[in-house]
Amino acid sequence: MMLISIKALYLVLLNLELCLSFLQINIRNSISQCYYLNMTKGFGNVTNKIKKTKYGAGKSEKSINQQMSQFEKLKKSGGDIYDLYVNVEGEEIFYFTGKISTLSGNVAEAIKMQKALATEYIRTIVPTLPFKLQFFYALGNSEISVAKNEMGLTKASPNKNKKKDELSLEDIGFMPEIYEKGQKVYFTRKAKDGSCNVQPAEVKITSMPFE
Repeated sequence: MMLISIKALYLVLLNLELCLSFLQINIRNSISQCYYLNMTKGFGNVTNKIKKTKYGAGKSEKSINQQMSQFEKLKKSGGDIYDLYVNVEGEEIFYFTGKISTLSGNVAEAIKMQKALATEYIRTIVPTLPFKLQFFYALGNSEISVAKNEMGLTKASPNKNKKKDELSLEDIGFMPEIYEKGQKVYFTRKAKDGSCNVQPAEVKITSMPFE
């Protein structure tokens, strides 16, 4: 009888442990989402009103939420995914900012539409960055290959003279790389044009703290 009671108690404790683990995961996810939403409240002007732009996704809190939703939609629809990096002209550090999705295949034009939004976002993570940044990209989910110098970056240079290349907001999506407090901000070192400047074996993945 005592053996059965001990076994029953063990099963109760095991179920309790599983419930606590599940609760902990949900709490962690909720904290991450709340932290992200609080961090994005600095987007746009102080009143968080949507600022109209001539061409692009804008840079308000509403804009980033819309583009995140659009990213997931295009991803499920088989859209092209690219990793997005920003760089200060003349420097060799490229910050991993997030991912771009597009159905058009015109990644340079898609990035052009996301410049204001991506700049606003990465500057909340690295406040020392200037407003004027260069944008580079690589194939989606290639962060490790880029960091190891097995793959270079391509500069986003849209054709300014071809209006037919312009996209609508339904053609693009942006998913920022979300950093939590104390997490590392990832960047890679490349030549100024984005090409690999050392052999892959000589490269170490580098990061810097986000406080």
